[in-house]
Amino acid sequence: MPTVRQLELHWISWRRNTLILPDEILSTKGKDLYPVMDAFQRKHPLIGHYFNTGVGIDLQYLDSQIAEKVLIHFSNMGYGIQST
Repeated sequence: MPTVRQLELHWISWRRNTLILPDEILSTKGKDLYPVMDAFQRKHPLIGHYFNTGVGIDLQYLDSQIAEKVLIHFSNMGYGIQST
């Protein structure tokens, strides 16, 4: 689980529209992420133009809404639900 400071650093980097993250974020150690993102875009040309646009966040929210409706539906039918 990331610390509050790590989340804050990710937020600051996102707001500055930069992919160069500080050394304090252990997963990147301050590396320039543009080559990695370019590789992802080349590997996935049909969706590459959506990277870093916020679409992924919107899709995660939609996914959570669908999951909630499914869990409520089956819970109301009396099925035991384990969500992990």
